[in-house]
Amino acid sequence: METLNQPSDPSQEPGADAPKKVGRPSKQVMGLIELSFLKIDTLFNELAHLTGMTRTQLIARWQSDAKGPNSPTAWNMYLRYYAENKEAESHRVASDPNADPVLLNPTAFRALCYTKYQEQVADWHERLLLFEELESFSVKGMAVASRNAAFRKFIAKLKKCVSNTDYFPLHIEC
Repeated sequence: METLNQPSDPSQEPGADAPKKVGRPSKQVMGLIELSFLKIDTLFNELAHLTGMTRTQLIARWQSDAKGPNSPTAWNMYLRYYAENKEAESHRVASDPNADPVLLNPTAFRALCYTKYQEQVADWHERLLLFEELESFSVKGMAVASRNAAFRKFIAKLKKCVSNTDYFPLHIEC
């Protein structure tokens, strides 16, 4: 398996913060980044094939090692999703004959909704990540041009997600 060249300077070990350079990256650096991303992409595709996990699940696991205190968790993302979709999510529990939502406190009820969401939505994590990203477009103070560019990138990701699944009942026209 081909690997990227290891840094010779110990301060450039993986995980070490490299000194920040100002300005745009050179064409050479952009070429190196693109080539490296293609290699990483290939590794994730191979790992997804071997494990049966989705690329998003694998990337989330990989990134979980580097999470900081403000990193979103699946539970926190679900809580924001739940706040926007209370009625639909509540029906998940109401349709379960073994659950008695009346006896649950609000936190336990949301936890049960979360469990049902995970059981009923095969690509639940990917959908929560897409929801989070879509929500970021409503941030106040974002310039229209920045919002449009970010939204175009989001649509490209969404189209890729849709094209990689057979069971995602969504057609996007932009």
